Amino acid sequence: MKGLIIAALIHATYNATVGIASGLIQSVTGLPEFASFFVYILLYVGFFGFLLYRKIKQYRDAYLAAHASENGTNEERVLDTGSK
Repeated sequence: MKGLIIAALIHATYNATVGIASGLIQSVTGLPEFASFFVYILLYVGFFGFLLYRKIKQYRDAYLAAHASENGTNEERVLDTGSK
């Protein structure tokens, strides 16, 4: 359920900001309408794709650390929590 709510919020944020942000990109850069729209899509998808990549990497590292003893390796793995 939480994932569905997050996906709906991301989609709603996109719908609410695409016109304003692409217009802002167009006025600042002087790009044509379609190009500024495409730049906004790349930035938006890139941002949320990066967040998803980091989350999947954290899950993978946790999985490997939890199953390290099953594989016969005794090496310790350090989990990256992403906080600094």
